[in-house]
Amino acid sequence: MTGTEFTDELGGVSLAGRYRPAVESAVTGGDLLTAVDSPYGPRVLIGDVRGHDVEAARLSTLATDCFRKHVRTMPDLVRLTTTLDARLTPELDDEGFVTAVLAEFAPGEVRLVNCGHPAPLRISRRMEALTPAEPGLPLGLQPDPRVQRARLADHERLLLYTDGLIEALDADGTAFPLDERVRAALTRPTLDDALEALHALLMAHTSAAPLRDDLALLLCQPSLPAALPSVPAARRPGERTGDRRISRG
Repeated sequence: MTGTEFTDELGGVSLAGRYRPAVESAVTGGDLLTAVDSPYGPRVLIGDVRGHDVEAARLSTLATDCFRKHVRTMPDLVRLTTTLDARLTPELDDEGFVTAVLAEFAPGEVRLVNCGHPAPLRISRRMEALTPAEPGLPLGLQPDPRVQRARLADHERLLLYTDGLIEALDADGTAFPLDERVRAALTRPTLDDALEALHALLMAHTSAAPLRDDLALLLCQPSLPAALPSVPAARRPGERTGDRRISRG
């Protein structure tokens, strides 16, 4: 798979990402994908600027830079989303917009703000789209961002993606299906293996033809906590078990 590939671990969350612009010679396209470890937990932005030209690439970079500038200082995902919207809106023409998902990981859950973007998939024994209760408008169209909270256990994975995945067509014009084969691919032993298997399915669906849209994929899984050894606390002279006091100050 040409384009950018990365693996990382941020704040107890393992990540594997893939980014492939529709234009093979381009470094960036209209999709955006970035992950940052913040004081509020690991945070991710994935999005899709309308269009595939140089202007779309510029807006993608603008959105990414704005997110990275403010992600560590804003404790509220809603405020972070409105900041992104305020930065992008003056740069967009009358038909411009940016779909996006902002994700924040915490122990046992993920918090999402969805601005008109394909719903992330939670994968375990079954695959479930984390569709918001109310559809959100894209950035640039005055969205009313709301936080959606969803369970994400250690054995579960979360796939964030752009529409380059679900709008890839076969020879008959059928879109790529999110079916049991996709779930099986995304439960391969490692995150890298899982994304490679997903990409192989996508290429088989399109008969290995060049994809016509930008493609961004991010697979996330909470890391299993390391087991701490059980070591009896050393006792001070004359101290009995259970007598130790905690000093404050």
